[in-house]
Amino acid sequence: MNHTGHAHHFLSRLDRLASAEVELALQLYREPALLRAVLAAVALPESAERVAIALGEAAVGPYLVVTRDGHFVTCLGRGMSTGQLHVVPRGQLDGLAGRFESLRERLALAFRVTGANTGERACSQLLRRVITAGDTVSREDFLAVSAWQPLLGSALMGTYLAMAAELLEQGRLLRSLRLPKARREEALHGYWALLHAAAHLALLGTMGGEGEAIEQIAGDNLTLRSAFSFGLTSSAALRFIVPGAWAVGRLGKRLLPAYKRALAEDVAFFDWLDTVFSLVAIGRRTSGLRAEVSKALGATREMVPRSSGAACLRTEMGDELAAVSAAAVDRLAMDDAESDALLARVGAHLFGLDAAKLAEIPDDVVRALPFTSYSDGLTNGKHVLASLSLIAASARRAPEEMYLPRDVERELRVTWEPRLSEELLDRIGRFERTQRAPAVRAPRPGPNEPCSCGSGRKYKKCCGSPAATQG
Repeated sequence: MNHTGHAHHFLSRLDRLASAEVELALQLYREPALLRAVLAAVALPESAERVAIALGEAAVGPYLVVTRDGHFVTCLGRGMSTGQLHVVPRGQLDGLAGRFESLRERLALAFRVTGANTGERACSQLLRRVITAGDTVSREDFLAVSAWQPLLGSALMGTYLAMAAELLEQGRLLRSLRLPKARREEALHGYWALLHAAAHLALLGTMGGEGEAIEQIAGDNLTLRSAFSFGLTSSAALRFIVPGAWAVGRLGKRLLPAYKRALAEDVAFFDWLDTVFSLVAIGRRTSGLRAEVSKALGATREMVPRSSGAACLRTEMGDELAAVSAAAVDRLAMDDAESDALLARVGAHLFGLDAAKLAEIPDDVVRALPFTSYSDGLTNGKHVLASLSLIAASARRAPEEMYLPRDVERELRVTWEPRLSEELLDRIGRFERTQRAPAVRAPRPGPNEPCSCGSGRKYKKCCGSPAATQG
């Protein structure tokens, strides 16, 4: 194919365009990376070798005709037929061009942050920093590495999911195994680094909003879809709970059916809380889904459990589940002004800032402070309400707003010590121990009495069966 000939033909046909349209056409011609970014974001039919890009109304043109690999062919004036060519509407072109401009600004920032002369080197340096020095990542670092999100989104999401599974395994082992002091400290530091890296990658892997990656990774696996954020939620810390929920909210409709189903399937309280957190993020992020999410959460008491274990959870903790659901519905109705005020109040409270200190700190920094807190967000009612509030307040925000500017991050940076990881692990451990205590469980019925879960079956054939007790 003679691409040089195509380009010459294209330039010779610019007289078919008005002056403003010529300017746009030449911008695309001079910036092949922009054209490739547009074509990469358009779902082209496999058979489409050429594409018509509308410079005006999609139905009448004028149009640029380009090959699917980004070479210019010709211009079609207003009213000229595009035949069977796939047409990219002008509105889509403008939206993608705006995203490209933002991407270009982030790339420039990436080169400044790393001092690298090539994109490949800057990308590798930033990704290494996000993964290995996760608790010191600043807003500038995040913005810089996010320049590569359109290219690496699927890989980042897949890496996050692998990290989330590893977090659950590491947390379980660290709570149950006894290791020599040196080995335990090494493992605790690894857990700390993994938590931060997973939180960053959850945001980076989903911030583009492309749901195709989760479709490819999860397929029909509803359990994987409805546990997308659980690896981070299991830390019980606000700093990790909120990014996990934000990521689910960004994927929105792709994960909503799985999380709605989980409301009636979850058999453990923390799993159920993670489901509610995720639903709040989905409803807050996408206004068109808010009513559907509110209806699902509002039906908590009437919802029919899908298993005996799920029924037991609802029998033993029905009041708690109803209270959390009601609070979640309230958070869904919060407006943006309320969320700004809430973040400022929470930031001031968590970091002990009085009115005088608040007046000296930029508003965006005050609003970012809650997202850097390792405070408990899971193991009692007040903590759960804090998580719900922060998730609702953050769901519609850009992910970089959860990070502190570099100079502030350095000033507030916490030096890791083994106790920091131990504190995270102990929160879950203490809660699990109280949940195992007989005093908090409902009275056990006799073997031949109706099961307390409400299934109508005998206890020995329901929750008291060997299969149920072993599960």
